[in-house]
Amino acid sequence: MKVNNITEPHSRSMLQRRRYGHHKHWHHAAAVVSGCKVNFDAVNYMPLRRRCRAPYRPGTCCPAFMRVACRFTDEINDQTSNCAGEMFGHINRFYPKGWFYQNCGEGPLGLNCLQI
Repeated sequence: MKVNNITEPHSRSMLQRRRYGHHKHWHHAAAVVSGCKVNFDAVNYMPLRRRCRAPYRPGTCCPAFMRVACRFTDEINDQTSNCAGEMFGHINRFYPKGWFYQNCGEGPLGLNCLQI
């Protein structure tokens, strides 16, 4: 069972972090957003950049993306922080904006990080 997703800013959720629990429905409302405790500029993106090269293919790029992003599901799922924006801001410097969201979703609840 997939619960709690990582979201790309201004898109639907992408990654799951827990096997059991209850669904949380996030509403788009004005909220106070705090800084992110993770420095996503210092994160090692080599597992992604080494495997995901043009022409971008979901079969190689999506597992590589999950290796990087699934380490930070709690932080990225925190809708009161700007962690998702910071991570995708960095990734979007090297890949087409929205590519991972459009190509790596496993269903309405996003990607399952339980196997990573």
